[in-house]
Amino acid sequence: MRGHASGLLPEYMVPSAFVVLEVLPLTANGKLDRRALPVPVVVGEQGGRAPRTAQEEILCALFAELLGLPSVSTDATSSPLGGHSLLARALISRIRTALGAEARDP
Repeated sequence: MRGHASGLLPEYMVPSAFVVLEVLPLTANGKLDRRALPVPVVVGEQGGRAPRTAQEEILCALFAELLGLPSVSTDATSSPLGGHSLLARALISRIRTALGAEARDP
């Protein structure tokens, strides 16, 4: 399904997870009951390059922690794993804290 959607949609619109349901949950008024929908499970990526340095290990661990995954590779991209712009900002903050990096103006 992901491959098919990737051929039709821009990368940022391709869902990071799919959930197959027998029937959509509806409210008493016949509308979609969003609260009753199951939470999608993002299983992570297959393969990828393992961290080679201590710095890469820290970065991969921070990325995995924010995404709620056991691990990510150094080749990982955020969108397929469930990342979004708010998580990116949180990741940058954690990287600065963990590595002692200071913000620089471009």
